[in-house]
Amino acid sequence: MVHSLDAPIAEQLALYAEDLGGVTRMTAVSPYYDLRAEGLNALAALLEIDEAHLHAHRAGTVRGQGSNAWPFEGGKRWKAIDAADAFGQDDRPLHAKSIELVCRKGRLVLSGSANVTHAGLFGRNVEAGVLRVQRGSKNYWVTAPATAPARLPADEQDENDAVASAVGVLGASLEGETITGRTLAPRLSGSANAVLRTPRGSHMLGSVLISDDGHFEVDAPRIEFESWENGRLILGLEQDGRRWEGFVSIAAALELIRRTGSIAPRLMAMLAGTETPTDVAAILAWFREDPSRMPASLGIGGGGSTGGPNESEGAVTLADLKAAGLGAQSFSGASDGEATSAWRHSMALIRAVFRQSRGPWGGGGETDDDDDEDEKDREKRARSEEAANHRSLQLFDELLTAMLAPEAEGRNALMALSLSHFLADRIRPAPGKVQLWLDKVLAHVVALDGPESDIAIASILLHHAADRRDDNAIRARRYFLRRGIDPASLSVTPDVIPAFMDLLGSGVDLDSFLGEVLTARTMGEQIDAYLAAGDGRGPHVGYDSLRSSPHWPNLERALRDPSSYAKLTVLDSFRPSCPRCHIRLPLAAGEDLRLRGLSTCCGRILINRDC
Repeated sequence: MVHSLDAPIAEQLALYAEDLGGVTRMTAVSPYYDLRAEGLNALAALLEIDEAHLHAHRAGTVRGQGSNAWPFEGGKRWKAIDAADAFGQDDRPLHAKSIELVCRKGRLVLSGSANVTHAGLFGRNVEAGVLRVQRGSKNYWVTAPATAPARLPADEQDENDAVASAVGVLGASLEGETITGRTLAPRLSGSANAVLRTPRGSHMLGSVLISDDGHFEVDAPRIEFESWENGRLILGLEQDGRRWEGFVSIAAALELIRRTGSIAPRLMAMLAGTETPTDVAAILAWFREDPSRMPASLGIGGGGSTGGPNESEGAVTLADLKAAGLGAQSFSGASDGEATSAWRHSMALIRAVFRQSRGPWGGGGETDDDDDEDEKDREKRARSEEAANHRSLQLFDELLTAMLAPEAEGRNALMALSLSHFLADRIRPAPGKVQLWLDKVLAHVVALDGPESDIAIASILLHHAADRRDDNAIRARRYFLRRGIDPASLSVTPDVIPAFMDLLGSGVDLDSFLGEVLTARTMGEQIDAYLAAGDGRGPHVGYDSLRSSPHWPNLERALRDPSSYAKLTVLDSFRPSCPRCHIRLPLAAGEDLRLRGLSTCCGRILINRDC
């Protein structure tokens, strides 16, 4: 471990290199250099070398304030190469810092925070890194010729020159699609331009109005999920050539850490899309331990707390940070037992992950890591993942029972459906297991007004279409009508349930099946049409299934004979007993009344309109 608290990083490198007989080749990987190569020149002189190889990353480098991707005015002593084996085969912008020194008696490899700049290697920056001392090693980075990066208009300022124009400090927090914060030192007010930098690029957020005490709020749509994937967010404000910068904390991440403890890294891995089978099993176990932890709604409250003004223009104090709303407990005045807006939002994000389709782990093929594993390691990893998947399926069966308990009154059904698809998408269990999940979950769906409504519509249609019974379209239509949903108002998107379609939907065309549902008529609808015709309120059409019923001769007579029609006993809902004699109907007769809408008792036809 080396650091710059006691001595410059470069001087420590020189001492180790001298111990290994001196440097014969230097290869540097860095996103930032001095414009005029002050750091490179000083390091080369210290190591007594005439030139150095610099990695020119094919995907470019992460940009920084007052930084340059190359020593553009540093002369011709620097050879552009591609260190492909170590850093080249990646399409992300370079932010790694590493220096390889090939010595006469081995090699040194430094990896850490220090850029190849004078500030990083010799100057004012506090830097730390790991120095690998490989005595007698003959393994070196393999390099190939490359082209130095093109100079951009931003590459006009030297890091050492940038010190003169000090950058102000701000604190900010992202909650949902809003960044709230405060300029800390020096204080800023009025209008400023906001830009948000992530490791993958910059987002212009437009103009922001800053209050007299330094507080501001700016919209940042679609940034939150990118922040989980890419990590660091830096907000910059610019006004009249001056600049303020600060890291943006993610309110949901802080709240997850505060409330969930050891499970937080697994939840954040799921949010970032890097979860493993072991992560998912652990999260399901955490939910099963206390089902009330499941995200129950997407309701998201207001923003963080704001403190009073602090007029100090000097050092940034802890009080300043608290006033800026950056403390882990500052997102609302709620106690731990209450649901803060940040907590509700973090759970909403977890729920949103359940609705994402990410495909099975590994994508059905080998990963890049497989090249570094021997057969035994691969088998061990496969067994571990298989065990975790098996555990996840067991835990979900238990969790599903809790989520669909009668006291829940169907509130968790849509979320259970999206979680079912998430697991089906990731694990790809047996189709029978997935069909069983749908049998349980869909029976508890009471409305299609949640964020998973598109998943629910597609799943309901698939569930009925896949059984291929003659009356499947009628039963699907009945399902929607009983929940007050007009099938004519629906549209279906099979793409939202790719795993269900792969496992259960072979040969099923959901658009075509929805068309069948629209033209089908439930027995309840046909009974209503028949009663309308009998009352003279409608035409004698629309009840074809009744015409094929064994009760049709009596029903047809009732249409012509008012006295026979008056003897029909019409029920608004199913009853297991005859409304005249109050004797329980035989099992078969009761099932006919419940499912087919028709039965007989006391010499009369019983008609159930709710079927």
